[in-house]
Amino acid sequence: MRVNTRDKTGLPLKKGLKVGEIAEKIRIDGEGRLFVDGIPALILTRSFLALIQQTMEELVGERGAALIFYRAGFRGGYNLAKSLKAYGLKPPAILQACLHTASLRGWGVFGVAELDLKKPKVDVVVRASPAEEMKGRNKPACHLICGFIAGIMQYLAEMCGKNVKIRGTEKKCIAKGDQYCEIVAEPPHAS
Repeated sequence: MRVNTRDKTGLPLKKGLKVGEIAEKIRIDGEGRLFVDGIPALILTRSFLALIQQTMEELVGERGAALIFYRAGFRGGYNLAKSLKAYGLKPPAILQACLHTASLRGWGVFGVAELDLKKPKVDVVVRASPAEEMKGRNKPACHLICGFIAGIMQYLAEMCGKNVKIRGTEKKCIAKGDQYCEIVAEPPHAS
């Protein structure tokens, strides 16, 4: 797959965010709560997130951990997309804002390789994802991000009047040796 410098929403892909761009969005209140863009947040290292995932796999098995991470990501993506509608954004802009928010939070650099709201389908490439902490697993590990993207797409499908269930599938993953992660979110029968 060829990944362009502009994604399918027409916006340029960000190679990196400037420290000032991130710093101006962070605030700590008098009680010690951290906020990013006005949203309560928590900073975790990537290695700690990987440790949480590995511990869950030990406790509930790989499939159970994958489902928990996917479902949590799905709900988070859906709720974030839903909250952005209040700003009058249309589906492509909501998708871009969600992916930009994820980038600001250190989830990686996101690019939309394909977006078709009629199907509905999105193909997202993620570079520098937290899966870098799990290299050598030889299997996909981005369950949280996969669910996040599927949740966003579920909300956008509903916004466009589509009565379908969206499922995310990780086609490529840094953890299994690929150069980047690639996630496709679409109705299960669409492929």
